[in-house]
Amino acid sequence: GRLVFSYAGEQWQRQVEILLTGEVIPPPTEETAISINLTWDSNQTDMDVHLVGPGGTFHMRPNDCYYENVNPNWGQRTSDLDDPFLDDDDTDGLGPENINLSVAEPGRYDVYIHYYSDEGRGPSTATTRIFMDGQPISNTSRNLNCNQVWHVGTINWTGTAGTFNPTNGISTTNEGVCN
Repeated sequence: GRLVFSYAGEQWQRQVEILLTGEVIPPPTEETAISINLTWDSNQTDMDVHLVGPGGTFHMRPNDCYYENVNPNWGQRTSDLDDPFLDDDDTDGLGPENINLSVAEPGRYDVYIHYYSDEGRGPSTATTRIFMDGQPISNTSRNLNCNQVWHVGTINWTGTAGTFNPTNGISTTNEGVCN
């Protein structure tokens, strides 16, 4: 973006333009209740990480945090800490994509990986790393075909701690772009 300052004095006018750049830096996993990291091994492909909050459904707003809903409001309107956010939608391969949730409300959270686009490159291996309160709780890989959805597992959060239950289920959707 850019920021423009304009000044009009008695004798002259001046305008100064400042170019703005930014970078989303995810918080350290030690500072989050739930963190999910996705990488994959095929360049020029697109995989997407999803974190579905309590009462939510895969690929449906408002309780699915993913590329079309990168920072949904899941809790108090005056606080961002209880809202997950996706730091980057990597559409050309390898990742990473990270979803972080600083303060998790009690309930069930589901982690999904969707192989969205393969550009004709075929199967790819997705790797997810899941952290709770900064501690690694899962590091799992799965070979996927385009348009497959991997239900990595379920996090049951009590409000102060959680447990992870891998489900490892595969389904197919027609939401992607497969060649």
